[in-house]
Amino acid sequence: MRNLTSFLFMAYTNGYEIVYKWGYLGLFILTFIEGATFSLFPLPTIFFVFTFGRILNPFLIGSVSGLGAAIGSIFGYLLGRGSNDLVERKYGRKLDQIRKKFEKHSGFWWLVVLGIMPVTSSFLPVFCGLIEYDFKKYFLASLVSKLFINSLFSYAGFYSIGWVADIFQINNPYLA
Repeated sequence: MRNLTSFLFMAYTNGYEIVYKWGYLGLFILTFIEGATFSLFPLPTIFFVFTFGRILNPFLIGSVSGLGAAIGSIFGYLLGRGSNDLVERKYGRKLDQIRKKFEKHSGFWWLVVLGIMPVTSSFLPVFCGLIEYDFKKYFLASLVSKLFINSLFSYAGFYSIGWVADIFQINNPYLA
């Protein structure tokens, strides 16, 4: 456990160096970790996506980081699925009602919209696992939302970092 904590702390404090050294693979690893830890140890990967949007290819950054976050979120889904029996014993009827309402009211699109929001996206995988939402639908909704938000931030970084560097008179050849 200590090694895991040390690794997560290192990833948090040295995230920019990881992405700078390893490029797309480093960004994939960081977003994967963020998705897999579901806010127990939140990494500010969206800042890495934004910043490196100017330095690396913004399309590839959005794609790689979105894929990493979506694959990482599978762990939260499995946690919810694994703890379903415990919750089912106590709240079985309520869970059935939630499942039915979720399916009835376009649950897939709610997952896409809520997956874009920072706080709710951390707990959606566990929720979907608990209500035994279809894994393929869940993963597709997670992938769509993560690709969208990461692409949005990488292109925002691509188009705005140079402008911000000019305002604050930052002379860095990578940001020009």
